[in-house]
Formats: sequence, C-alpha cells, structure tokens
Amino acid sequence: MNNRTFAERVNESASQYDRILAEHGEMTPAQEFKHHLHLLTCYWRRLVGFSRMDTLDLNVLVQSYLGAAIQVGSERVHRLIGPDHLIHDLWQEYWWRTTTLLHKRPTTLELVETAHRSFEACLSALDDDPWTEHP
Repeated sequence: MNNRTFAERVNESASQYDRILAEHGEMTPAQEFKHHLHLLTCYWRRLVGFSRMDTLDLNVLVQSYLGAAIQVGSERVHRLIGPDHLIHDLWQEYWWRTTTLLHKRPTTLELVETAHRSFEACLSALDDDPWTEHP
C-alpha cells in the first residue's frame, strides 16, 4: 500500500465515487439512494471477504481504498436519511459502528463483521436487494 493517509484515500475515493455517479446521469433521490446502497454492498462484501483472510493486517485493510469507499458511500447515504426515514434508527447504529471501525484502532474481525451486520440490517428493514433494479 502507498503512503497516503486515510483522509487522502477518502478524498480520492470521493472523486472516484462522483465520477461513477456522473456516468449514470441524473437520478431521482430514490435512485441515488439505491445506487449508494448497491455500491456499499459491493464494498462491504469485499472488505468482509478480505478481512477473513488470515494473511492480511486488518488495520491496514480497513484504512485501504475499501475502507475509504465505505466511508464515502456511508456519508452519502447518511445525508439522505432524515429522522423520519424508515431505517433512521438502524442507520444510526450502523453509522456509529462503521465510524468506530474506520477510525479506532486496533481493528478486529468482530468489529468488521458487526459493522457489516448493521449494514445488512438496514437493507433487510428496507426489504431491499441491492442487486435488483440497480440504476
């Protein structure tokens, strides 16, 4: 991994994320929300999968592009979830767990999996399959 800080990776990830969104053109707020969930699902599955490999340092992995992409995607969804949103309370739990995972050390597999389960709980409450009707 290069010598970039996590903040620099987050900034780079945000730029890449914006390019991905721009490629899809104008979206309704509902389409944008679903798009963010789809991307987060991809990033979380990769992070959890790589985290389960014994050869990788979790602290380094969480601070990698995957962690940065999860932070950016989570921030985008966080802005779209108001206090009256169906998953507001679940999302607050997810937000806290993910922020803790990304910014506190040491990282453990349990922290990675718990944050991921919080994300999955949000999808479940939405009865959302991020692989269908993706914008």
